[in-house]
Amino acid sequence: LGGTSFQYNKQFGQFHLSSSAERNLAAVRLVQQGRAKYLVLLGAAKGHSDLIEDEGDSVTRYAKEAGISPSHVITEKESRSTKENAQALKGILADLGIDSFFLMTSAYHMERSTALFEGMGFTFTPYPVDYYNNYSCKWICRPAWKNLECWEKVIHEFFGILYYKIVL
Repeated sequence: LGGTSFQYNKQFGQFHLSSSAERNLAAVRLVQQGRAKYLVLLGAAKGHSDLIEDEGDSVTRYAKEAGISPSHVITEKESRSTKENAQALKGILADLGIDSFFLMTSAYHMERSTALFEGMGFTFTPYPVDYYNNYSCKWICRPAWKNLECWEKVIHEFFGILYYKIVL
């Protein structure tokens, strides 16, 4: 699952990686290792300016530099939620003739993603990355901006799980 974590800055010729870039780096590794044939990026966010490539284009560029054929990188740029990601993936997998896959997302998001994808009938292997351990959120109650980010993720996932339990 994408998430504006991986962008290429055309002006400086450099990749910019944010905290969840591990999603894309680990996916590239799976293809390099031959454990996956395709890298499918869902919700590949658009660049924020003319100097920044879309996330999908950036990942394709990085994968090519890592020795992966661009024909093995599929990007979907329209979905904006986990549910939309899953809906878009159904058609992509059908077109590729694939019936099982690695579901890769940040570990904190995996419970909700797994429930949703299972509820939609997918066959997959969860592949969580980008772990927040007891060190990264150890002082979650201490006043600091970084701790607000941890709380935002906890609250977002809690309500997302609750929403899908009600809707699904």
